[in-house]
Amino acid sequence: MTLDQTLRYDRVVDLAGNDSLAGIARLVLAGSSVLDLGAATGALGRALSEGKGCVVDGV
Repeated sequence: MTLDQTLRYDRVVDLAGNDSLAGIARLVLAGSSVLDLGAATGALGRALSEGKGCVVDGV
């Protein structure tokens, strides 16, 4: 990992990936309503909305 990667705040969630956000996304059923507390940049909410058709509210 380079220094530039450690300073990067935003990220893309790969729903088929093997990281923690992908693991969380796999637990959410398609079409669910999701309240994302501590949403940060909203990357997880965006992935759930676009990839699984969820309705997401982020705080």
